[in-house]
Amino acid sequence: MIQHDNILLNKLAEIKCALDISLYNCALALALTIPDVCGKIKYPGLSVAKRYKSWFDEYAKKYFTSIATKLPEESKVEYTWLTSDECYALRCAVLHAGDYKATGIDLTQIHIHAHKRDGDNYSHIIRDNRFADWDAIVLCENLCKAAEEYYDSVDNKERFDLDEVRIDTW
Repeated sequence: MIQHDNILLNKLAEIKCALDISLYNCALALALTIPDVCGKIKYPGLSVAKRYKSWFDEYAKKYFTSIATKLPEESKVEYTWLTSDECYALRCAVLHAGDYKATGIDLTQIHIHAHKRDGDNYSHIIRDNRFADWDAIVLCENLCKAAEEYYDSVDNKERFDLDEVRIDTW
């Protein structure tokens, strides 16, 4: 694995490596910290929850939202399968058995899966107001895409040199 001087780039590389070798719990746990890292840089004066959700809404939400055609009138409807509230609640639940309550869906009714067949991900996302079935691979990949986009948009990369735990290899 490539070792970067940057903590965020290391996390993204490790998430991708974990997905490649089917370590989905590891990948998910680390991916759910991405809005923490990026939110701390983007919104340093806000509380943890506020900066997490604000960063998610600004950078990641579009990767969890699609436009669907509502029949029979064929109108366009925005469909979001993971909100900032739900992502933050999922983060709290996965990282430290936190509160499962979120605006919207009851996280106790969420099934997280990873479908791999012949090396390809066969994703499906099901969501209504009572139940969700989320793909861990897609969730991790989408958070990584948002982080890469955010990283590229920041001119001063030294802002990513945070006082976080750094694991060096040599």
